Amino acid sequence: MRIHKDVNRLEYRRPGITEWFVNGKEGLEHGFTIAHRPGGAEGELSMQLRQRGELVVAPELGAEQDPAVEPQSAGRSVLYNTAQGDPALRYRKLLVTDARGRRLPARMVAQGERLRILVDDRRAVYPIVVDPITQQAYLKASNTDTWDVFGASVAISGDTVVVGTYAEASNSTGVNGTQSDNSASNAGAAYVFVRSSGTWTQQAYLKASNTDPGDRFGYSVAISGDTVVVGASWEQSNATGVNGTESDDTFAQAGAAYVFVRSSGTWTQQAYLKASNTEQLDHFGVSVAIDGDTVVVGSEAEDSSSTGVNGTESDNSAYWAGAAYVFVRSSGLWPQQAYLKASNTGANDLFGYSVAISGDTVVVGAWGESSNSTGVNGTQGDNSAGQSGAAYVFVRSSGAWIQ
Repeated sequence: MRIHKDVNRLEYRRPGITEWFVNGKEGLEHGFTIAHRPGGAEGELSMQLRQRGELVVAPELGAEQDPAVEPQSAGRSVLYNTAQGDPALRYRKLLVTDARGRRLPARMVAQGERLRILVDDRRAVYPIVVDPITQQAYLKASNTDTWDVFGASVAISGDTVVVGTYAEASNSTGVNGTQSDNSASNAGAAYVFVRSSGTWTQQAYLKASNTDPGDRFGYSVAISGDTVVVGASWEQSNATGVNGTESDDTFAQAGAAYVFVRSSGTWTQQAYLKASNTEQLDHFGVSVAIDGDTVVVGSEAEDSSSTGVNGTESDNSAYWAGAAYVFVRSSGLWPQQAYLKASNTGANDLFGYSVAISGDTVVVGAWGESSNSTGVNGTQGDNSAGQSGAAYVFVRSSGAWIQ
């Protein structure tokens, strides 16, 4: 068996059959690609899967069948429960296609710990793809409302999920406040869900400490363990640095990011992050990322013309060039550690539109960058390929960052 990984797809390649997992917008897809017709004879292809553990087959959608025989007569959806009877795993939307894209009749039959997938492969052209999507939960806000765009951003760490909804309109502040007053249009919110024994429940409703209409709190979210970061790319305060004054809303769309921490299941706001060079329309918080005690915040519309790490911040001659900011936690405080710029800063590059971090490595995306180079570390000076885009990798050693 060979294992192959590509972005959000994982494959286990065996002779004649590849088992694959894809993490996509509809859930986790667990499927199979079968290269050749087994035995060479047409008829009914039978695949048998065996699950180990405490999950048990359960009836779904009001089916009356004995759950030990077949949970649903339609054969396109199978539900497994925990030993306590809570829904844990659902296989649904069974779809089987052949090499021509022709859909093949197929059904699932669950019997005890075994799940059989039966496919009518007469006249099928191999390879065929067997694709049931696995879904464990369907999450909605506790205060669902029209135009809230719940799910505009999502993040997960272990058994905790964070969902951003930047157009949510409640005027509450802090954690688990009142959700019913919709007087702050597009203020935004974030929701924390936790999993226990396969069941997901909402644990917290997060709002900014300075909720205002139009702030877009929840435009970006990130989580690492018991720490959540929420970006509000249109927040309007003129504060700089960490935990500054939040009440002066004279810098439209300057942006902010908020750090929340969990202790014994309770969430509190730990920090209010702003750029060291806050300006109007910078969109600080359009992207956020966290790993352990390090947070990265993207600011796609920052205008400084500086390059590299910790350069001059005050020259605003490169309109929407973009920047990223690194903050590091020590004893509950979040000082800024680095101010990151591209090595080839240019106007409209949107450096910081996306950010990611793992350990001592940060990646910053700049989809508006226009160089025509290819591959890694090519020439950066030719801007003849408009919005071709680029990504920049920075590494940290003894607290110092270099590209």
